[in-house]
Amino acid sequence: MTSLKKTILIAEDDALLRNALVDKLAREGFNALEARTGAQCLRLAFQHHPELIILDIMMPGLDGREVLKKLRIDPWGAHARILVLTNLGSGEIGIDVNDVDGHLVKSDTRIGDVIKKANALLSVGDGHLQSASESELPEFRCVCGKLLFKGTLHFSTIEVKCKRCGEITRIDASDRKFLG
Repeated sequence: MTSLKKTILIAEDDALLRNALVDKLAREGFNALEARTGAQCLRLAFQHHPELIILDIMMPGLDGREVLKKLRIDPWGAHARILVLTNLGSGEIGIDVNDVDGHLVKSDTRIGDVIKKANALLSVGDGHLQSASESELPEFRCVCGKLLFKGTLHFSTIEVKCKRCGEITRIDASDRKFLG
């Protein structure tokens, strides 16, 4: 029997924080994988293809920046959802914020906030694809032309941030109009 639980990979070298996140995510019904190093993160990510990766930047050996670069050059990893959870501010993390789906600063964030953000990121793509063939599904593209997602919306309106240009696009599902 296949598990319907969504898988979240936590890449965090701080054992207390990593264990707290794993425990909380498991209680919330997620399948939580854990990695202490960047190399472990890559191995688990490519092996399990989690729906979300919570990635620390400062880790021993391969840091989060290098993990992100290696993920983004892989066909699966190019589209993987990644939430950066680090003590570094947005100006200090040394990555393009358009390459990740979110950024939280550890010192300003509670475990519950991480879970809320994870749920929000996972709901953007949750249930979008139905049983129609891939070619019959509507495509939603950013003004720059990048495919935001392909499928049917199950929300009245959503906002999607383009990873290429950073543009935020609001889409109305009832008439499939871009709201700008």
